[in-house]
Amino acid sequence: MHLERCQDQNQRTLDQFYGEFLAADNSPSREAAHAMLGLIGRLRSLDDPRRVHGLTSHFRLCLLAQDHHATPWHVTIATLGRDLYQIDYLMPDHHAPWPGARVSGEARGEEHALQMVLRAMDLSGGWS
Repeated sequence: MHLERCQDQNQRTLDQFYGEFLAADNSPSREAAHAMLGLIGRLRSLDDPRRVHGLTSHFRLCLLAQDHHATPWHVTIATLGRDLYQIDYLMPDHHAPWPGARVSGEARGEEHALQMVLRAMDLSGGWS
């Protein structure tokens, strides 16, 4: 998978952004950054042709199908510690009970988070 930072935040790469937190005095920030960098690395190592643009919003990573900050945040990922992830996706209009409806869940462990992110990307319809 080709995952890079959105052009609207190109002053630092995703790795640089999250890497800065590895030196934080705050242990939860270090653990969350470590978890996010691990998941980013796993996503990039996939044999997946999709191009994904990452936009950071506070500590969340928002996955976009187009390289512009105003496009829909199809999938968002938050790390809540070393092995806990919160993942949500924007439901396609034809499935959503109201405009902008999102589905959210938690994953324990990087492998589970990876599978949830891939499923969320598919279900969001952003990369179809």
